[in-house]
Amino acid sequence: MYWSRSSDKAGHEYDLLPFLLVVLTITSIVISEPFILIIVGFIVVFMILIQLYNRQIGKKLILENKRRSIRMFEGEEAEFDLVLKNQSILPIFNGFVSFTTDEKVGSERFVRFNQKRKNHFHVPLLLMGKSEARIPISLIARERGVVHIKNIRFSFPHILNFEQVILSYQGLYQTEILVYPKLSPVAGIDDFPYNNFGNQVTQFSPFEDLLSPVGTRDYVPSDPFHRIHWKASAKGQTLQTKVFERNRNISWTIIVNIAESSPLGNVYLSPMMEKYIAQAAYICQTITKQGHPIELYVNAAKVGSMPFQLGSEGGREHLKKAFELLTRIEKDCNVMSMTNLLYRVDHEINDSNIVIIIGDVQRDSLHYTNKWNRRGNSVLHVSEYISGARLTEIKNEGLAVNDTK
Repeated sequence: MYWSRSSDKAGHEYDLLPFLLVVLTITSIVISEPFILIIVGFIVVFMILIQLYNRQIGKKLILENKRRSIRMFEGEEAEFDLVLKNQSILPIFNGFVSFTTDEKVGSERFVRFNQKRKNHFHVPLLLMGKSEARIPISLIARERGVVHIKNIRFSFPHILNFEQVILSYQGLYQTEILVYPKLSPVAGIDDFPYNNFGNQVTQFSPFEDLLSPVGTRDYVPSDPFHRIHWKASAKGQTLQTKVFERNRNISWTIIVNIAESSPLGNVYLSPMMEKYIAQAAYICQTITKQGHPIELYVNAAKVGSMPFQLGSEGGREHLKKAFELLTRIEKDCNVMSMTNLLYRVDHEINDSNIVIIIGDVQRDSLHYTNKWNRRGNSVLHVSEYISGARLTEIKNEGLAVNDTK
């Protein structure tokens, strides 16, 4: 049973009825008045019906609870149905469904009041016997985060004694609302067209995959002799040159530092955390639209001091995973030092040839950025300028200096 029952009354108002019934029965026998026994019979039947009804309350009331996720960006509106099924033949009149959500979402309907950063919803409901009711809930995304619907209650008057019955849902309601972060533009993403040999097919690249021929073309004097396709040349009675797939590798590793360090080395959440997450979301979306794979690291610590991490991949589904990872970072999460995060990245980074760091780059971090530069990676940093955020290159000596910053 997923519902627990309570009442808005103490429930002791019928405790004296058995004693009263005994007194009435004895009185009826003593004075030989059968009409009193009829009254006693009605009261007994009424009490039995109340007990039978009380035992059935909530047993045939089902809240549809499928696992689902509702995804929105800030400012967007989405709607879902909260479905209640009454499998009993008895109707429920003048009922109310109530629940709470975080203030990360809001609504123009059914919000009764706000308290302690919680929205308290109150929805009137009539539920006939052997029927279901679909309650449309419209929500507006206000700030980044994950929202769950909690404290679901169904209250209605008792059909016999008119007490207010309150049923509290005991299960976990499996609908979650994901409010994606804002997209904060970062300029300069197209200013670093670094190519390595890889498996991304492209029209323009200095690299060719000699194991992947795609056809032939007419021979020109500058073509190497070993590139001539002799069989095709004999068939067409003119020299033909082999054409191979042109490949490249442009893959990105995005590192988000949401922490700051005190002069004593203590690590705490940066007040710029939301801005850094918004910049990371924009970069992930832009690079994915260009068709390049991304991997993502954030020094928000999970249980066991593990960072938030997403492996290298591309495509729309991978972008959705990146947005969800950024969405699930709590505003009061634990953080790990940037040095510990970069140590982990250094041991796991493989194919990426471009590394982006968002957030503070401290002197301790330069050990790893210099190491990656020497290895051939391009290391970039999101720097703030008067005109807005822009990618700048981190050289071996540290961040590049720009007078317009």
